[in-house]
Amino acid sequence: QNLIDGTVPYVVVDEKQKPSFFFIGKPDSLLAISRSGFFSENNSEIYRLTAVAAEEGTFDLVYQSASAAGTLLKGTEQEIDFTHQITLIENVDKIEFNYFGYNHLYDKTAIDSNLAPTWANEYSGIDKILVPEKIKLSIIKNDKVLSMYSLLDLNAESKLAAYAPENQ
Repeated sequence: QNLIDGTVPYVVVDEKQKPSFFFIGKPDSLLAISRSGFFSENNSEIYRLTAVAAEEGTFDLVYQSASAAGTLLKGTEQEIDFTHQITLIENVDKIEFNYFGYNHLYDKTAIDSNLAPTWANEYSGIDKILVPEKIKLSIIKNDKVLSMYSLLDLNAESKLAAYAPENQ
């Protein structure tokens, strides 16, 4: 819970100098940066949580991480050398991530927008230029569901202000 609660809106800039957020959420995995990683006490960690198929149709939740210190992140497509890996949960029937947020930065910041955030099973900080407001992790075993909710930075878009044309 602390790991996902500690997820931070980390800005990356592509080769065209366009800023976005280092966050890729899929139904079975999450790639982001947390200030509450397991292995880097004084630094943020780049982490990936993945539902990995295990024996007889079950799944394990695997945590991989690398210290964000000294790592220049340019986007989510680059190869990350994860230095730590541990299995957090074993042999459950299903592991699923869901993301609550706006469909795009413009939907959230438009003056006359009536659009509200919604739940989705994928969320790209690169494409949406935002991070979600909430993350739900559901773990299902024997028809019992454990859902954990994390509330993220509700004003992540403020991190983009330094990249506005008038500030460059």
